[in-house]
Amino acid sequence: MSPPSSKRQRVESEDNVSREGDQLSENDVGILSYVSIEQRGFSGSLKGRWEDFVVHELESPNHICKLTSIVPIDRENGISNAHETPEDMILPIEIDEVLKEIERETMFEASFPASNDKSERERFHKAIRHNYPSLISRTVDVDNNRFVIVTKASSAKGQKGWERVSKVYDPPKETPYCHFTLYKEGKDTMNALHIIGRMLKINSNTFSYAGTKDKRAITTQRVSVKNISSKRLASLNPRLNGIKVGNFKYLPYSIALGDLYGNRFSVAIRDVVADDSIIHRAIAEWQKQGFINYFGLQRFGHSAQAQTFAIGKQV
Repeated sequence: MSPPSSKRQRVESEDNVSREGDQLSENDVGILSYVSIEQRGFSGSLKGRWEDFVVHELESPNHICKLTSIVPIDRENGISNAHETPEDMILPIEIDEVLKEIERETMFEASFPASNDKSERERFHKAIRHNYPSLISRTVDVDNNRFVIVTKASSAKGQKGWERVSKVYDPPKETPYCHFTLYKEGKDTMNALHIIGRMLKINSNTFSYAGTKDKRAITTQRVSVKNISSKRLASLNPRLNGIKVGNFKYLPYSIALGDLYGNRFSVAIRDVVADDSIIHRAIAEWQKQGFINYFGLQRFGHSAQAQTFAIGKQV
């Protein structure tokens, strides 16, 4: 009986590359046998989820790149300013929610009743600057009543919000490169940096990194950028989706392509079809002999139309 027409059939293309639909198989790219000829091997699903494939860059054999802090650093001593917010810098929840909307640019400006006490007004302005460096506030008098008007800094006289951030966070002249850890999920390195560059209003080519990390994975790697403060980078974290930056450090040089010791992979294989005894023997062989770092078709691509592996053979 022939299979239902709704199911894709395995066919042979004109160039003798077999495929199911447009997907390559291991045989198509020359993956024909196991390292140990005595093992039967087993099948399973790889990279079914982002968390199934975790890649940490290795800066040295004992230094694994991980995101452990998203706090900006001080330019003078290179330490993070992770102190707790002083009590007089904490804004009421209802005001804080409105200021968040202005920062996201879903609101143009907002006004709040101002105290007649000058010192209280100054504390209010200071709290706004402390919690929202990209916003500006001013006191106005309307019909003998005082109000505090808050708006986005970029909306006032062409001033950019990040220009108002304290100079204490700017990169020192002798160490102008800000190195940071890039954590990402479901995005390749270039795409993640394009998003960050667009938010900073700089070209993504400004960033330097040792190598591109997988898209369908959770990865961490070091990135460098010149004359961008850790404060500006850290301020993006609340608005980034599937991306985080942190572990900042100012250095006199940028990262170059290949500036890494290697990568550490944590791989989960799902939907395994094999007896436990076969799996245990296979693991024992991995530990004894190692294995070829193919990870299936990762090194060759999955498209039967592109056939990048054929181009590689010719090169």
